[in-house]
Amino acid sequence: MARFSPFEPRPRLAVALSGGADSMALLALARDWLREREGDLLALIVDHGLRPGSDREATRVAGWARALGARAEILRWEGPKPVSRIQERAREARYRLLRDACRRAGVLHLATAHHRDDLAETVALRRMRGSGARGLAGMFAERFFEELRLLRPLLAIPRARLEATLRARGLPRLEDPSNLDPRFARGRLRHGPPLPVAALFDEAVAAARRRAGLEAALASFCARHLRPHPTGLLEVSATAWRALSPEPAELFLERAAMVAAGSPYPPRRRKLAALAATLRHLGEGRRTLAGCIFEIVPGGRRLRIGREPGRIAPPLASGGEGTVLWDRRWRLETGLGCPPVTIGALAAIEDAALRRRLFARARACGLPRWFAAGLPVVVRDGRPVLWPLAAGPRRGPALRLVYAPRRRMTEPPVEGILVSTFC
Repeated sequence: MARFSPFEPRPRLAVALSGGADSMALLALARDWLREREGDLLALIVDHGLRPGSDREATRVAGWARALGARAEILRWEGPKPVSRIQERAREARYRLLRDACRRAGVLHLATAHHRDDLAETVALRRMRGSGARGLAGMFAERFFEELRLLRPLLAIPRARLEATLRARGLPRLEDPSNLDPRFARGRLRHGPPLPVAALFDEAVAAARRRAGLEAALASFCARHLRPHPTGLLEVSATAWRALSPEPAELFLERAAMVAAGSPYPPRRRKLAALAATLRHLGEGRRTLAGCIFEIVPGGRRLRIGREPGRIAPPLASGGEGTVLWDRRWRLETGLGCPPVTIGALAAIEDAALRRRLFARARACGLPRWFAAGLPVVVRDGRPVLWPLAAGPRRGPALRLVYAPRRRMTEPPVEGILVSTFC
């Protein structure tokens, strides 16, 4: 854990606990580390509800965690379950539940049990999909989110060593049959011949070092040339962007698309390369990719990137105290006693006169109409009560509106193999 220092004097750490050998070993090791520092350990068990009996398994794992001296909380994925892209959507739900639980508990550090063999599998799968050098870096040991950081302290540790730790301590474990399910890519990979784990790990280390250099170059470029608007519009010198070599130029477009659309996943490399080639020679005009508009403004000197209005989420109702995330980018926080409100795009407002006034305000703030169309407006009883361009802070009675995309433009370089600040 030393590589992740500093921590607060009495660290509060959450562990994502599945009950498998890897996460049980992590829980035991984390308990030992925290005892020396008089810290607090929280075990978070996610019940995806995808298999019969998963609720009983979650209860059993929570009991094991408490027996080790940890507080335990079971997080249930409620609602209908997907019939396609099951693992991808389960992973998204899992991290959402974990982050929400850490936010409620005031925990700043969330640890997962990904290890050396997991990293090798990730690199192998990405190589099979034709991933570039940045993708072949695999998983990183540290990721920063708005409210916490995600730690993977076991990435350099083989699975066999973790299993030996569990046996030596006489700790229980669960076996998840989905880990070997041939319907999923990792399951098929595990049914095949053994992977050259050491070689894949070395490949990931080399790719991570290369990526760190690209991140440093991107951070320097953004510091000098990027002008982000508080509402999410990104503007950069087109001349400066065109002067970049192809790889950092495409990385800039990739990161801009993820920030502007609130997406956790980058666009496909082939489409990014095609967009970059087009923008290098475009005198003026717009192109779209991954739910974003990339606009070369008249004169060709500026490149603007923002959310594509036609891809914006429908209005979302919020009643009572709580938090909702709209269009993956805007967090609406409603306080105790707040009457029901709805958050939606400016373009969806039915009152034509009001819509024109808000568009005029956006134009006065220098925002293009296509971008302003997707700005959020919080409405109660048909009247706006909050929107990002109102005078003063984005607050109202028992209301708060926060721009919170899932990704930032840059990852500050961090020394150390497989350690990257990812947001």
